[in-house]
Amino acid sequence: RVFGRFRESQVGTRFSRRTFETFVPREGTAEAFALCLRFVEEYPIWAREGKGLMLVGRVGSGKTHLAAACINSLIPREVGCLFIGVPEYLERLRQSYRKQRQDTEEVEDAAAGIPVLVLDDLGTERLPEDDRGDWARERLYVLVNRRYEDEMTVIVTTNCDRDALVTRLGMRTVDRLD
Repeated sequence: RVFGRFRESQVGTRFSRRTFETFVPREGTAEAFALCLRFVEEYPIWAREGKGLMLVGRVGSGKTHLAAACINSLIPREVGCLFIGVPEYLERLRQSYRKQRQDTEEVEDAAAGIPVLVLDDLGTERLPEDDRGDWARERLYVLVNRRYEDEMTVIVTTNCDRDALVTRLGMRTVDRLD
């Protein structure tokens, strides 16, 4: 069953091996590391309160490693987790629109309904200044808002500070991730 949960989590091969023990601390990562450990240890409390994590830092700082370590620690406890790169999520949605409405609902419902969702690389998605960018912003807002209203945990990794995320995604989306 645990193996099935790992497969369902969509953590790729590289990140399926990421643990807290294999994390190599870098300058400025001690606080994030400690917070992620606390999150895993206190997960039932965080989940009841609908709390999550936002890991912000430069490329190569270990954000994705820590997010993967969190869910790799929760899956053996039979907590449902899903790890998605934001650009890949949006691409899956685009592809599902070309098929059937049911496919789109399945993609969105899977991300909205899992107890722990990792949104990896939020802010790296391509957002053109036209309807396609508006569509992507709207789909991200719908996902984040559903999880916010249902008090479900989200772990975000991003290279963007709060102001940059607000500029890219809008205040409503970012406010629900705080």
